[in-house]
Amino acid sequence: MSGGVIFLLLVLCASLNSIECYVGGGRYGDS
Repeated sequence: MSGGVIFLLLVLCASLNSIECYVGGGRYGDS
């Protein structure tokens, strides 16, 4: 896997949900 893939996911996530995506994704992902 290339880091570019993760970067694209983060960009798409940011486009859909600003900071909520990082906060929510972090909680659900970690949990």
